[in-house]
Amino acid sequence: ALIYTRPEIEALILGAKDGDFDHLIVSRN
Repeated sequence: ALIYTRPEIEALILGAKDGDFDHLIVSRN
């Protein structure tokens, strides 16, 4: 599994708003 620091995760999630990573992210709302 890929491991990211918290800032990288936040940036990735912000980028995922485009939908590119929707299938890779598990929401923890």
